[in-house]
Amino acid sequence: MIKCVVWDLDQTLWEGTLAEDGDVVLPEEKLAFLKRMDEAGILQSIATRNEKQAAEQKLRELGIAEYFLFPQIGFQSKALGIRNIAQALDIGLDSIAFLDDSDFELAEVAYFLPMVRVFHAGRQWDEFREELTGSQMGGNVQPATYESRSRRKFYLADAERKRQEQAFAGSREAFLRECGIRLTVRQAGEADLPRICELAGRTSQFRTFSRKVDAPLCRAYLDGGLFAAELSDRFGDYGVVGVCFARREEAEPFRQSGSSGNAAATIEQFCVSCRVGGRGVAGVFLNCVLAMLDQEKPGLRVRCRFRRTDRNLPMLVLLKSQGFESAGWDSEGSCVYERRKPAPVPNGGWLTVRIEGGMSARRARA
Repeated sequence: MIKCVVWDLDQTLWEGTLAEDGDVVLPEEKLAFLKRMDEAGILQSIATRNEKQAAEQKLRELGIAEYFLFPQIGFQSKALGIRNIAQALDIGLDSIAFLDDSDFELAEVAYFLPMVRVFHAGRQWDEFREELTGSQMGGNVQPATYESRSRRKFYLADAERKRQEQAFAGSREAFLRECGIRLTVRQAGEADLPRICELAGRTSQFRTFSRKVDAPLCRAYLDGGLFAAELSDRFGDYGVVGVCFARREEAEPFRQSGSSGNAAATIEQFCVSCRVGGRGVAGVFLNCVLAMLDQEKPGLRVRCRFRRTDRNLPMLVLLKSQGFESAGWDSEGSCVYERRKPAPVPNGGWLTVRIEGGMSARRARA
């Protein structure tokens, strides 16, 4: 999935060359495209060879400066600029698309960053648009969720949080306590499904998924086995950042190693947004789900299906830190981990946790 579009400016985003006469024009089609991608939650940035002050001034005059996160404006390599953008956004290079009118610039980026999708602003404009709005980007053409509409603001809030953390004189734990982080865990409802599908399609690190998540799959768990986690702090409301699919009934037999019998509850799918990593959210959310499952049947045995990818090692580390150990694999080829040593994640006192049963007022509005 393309999570970020990086634009060149001259003869790409706008018509004309800023350094030659300053008289550039932003086509209405490009402006509408910027707004549509922003609402769909696709981030946007800039990598261009231009004088920084003049380019920033022109972006402000055109009323579009706010759409671009961490713009790289200057005379450095665009490949280096794109790498800097990926690091600032904490996303993979393979989730970036780069648009430019220069074959040389496109070739250079493709050579140094072969995982970045490159498009010629003239010859491939229609192909580029189709890539972001067509069937290949299925999640991005769904009705906009609160989280997708707010994604750019989330990143700006996160940048401000990081800036304040760097200036903070105390420890990281003390800073996190100052942030006023609030986690709400609840059973999900019908109104959550667009966001759940979106989150499942975007998350790569803290996830166990072995199958595609869509609305029909979600509805199969709405009888009490679908859990959502919402997060907020003094920098803003991040919306739904985690989801868990669990079944309480007897699970199918597993080919086991070192254990016997079937689990009383199985975590089929679990994910937490990569944006909130490093704050203890994933471990606390997992423990809250286990506590909610345990309410109906104290002392139940819990298993979790896990499908390894090249990016979700953090999820495996989390499972092991929570007392899950390998118990074989299932008929679909997913690894199965069983919780044998309950080990709640201490959050150092910086997370305020609330467990509730119904829809929150904010999600009902969204």
